[in-house]
Amino acid sequence: MMILAPILVQALQACEEIPSASGTFCYSRIADSHKSQGVAPWHLKELAKQGLLQRVDGSRGGHRAYYRLNPHAIR
Repeated sequence: MMILAPILVQALQACEEIPSASGTFCYSRIADSHKSQGVAPWHLKELAKQGLLQRVDGSRGGHRAYYRLNPHAIR
């Protein structure tokens, strides 16, 4: 059983709330209400390190990463 810091739980919830037809999203799609409570781009990177998100793409300049929820991850 994985225990996440509260901010990572909030970041994961923010990701789950993003409507996406393709299933992919980047930090800019996270609601401002979550951002104002401290959710930052590096939290998505940490969730990917822990296997809860999958990084699927990046922008050419390296300033934006795209993720999708890992359907095989157990919360």
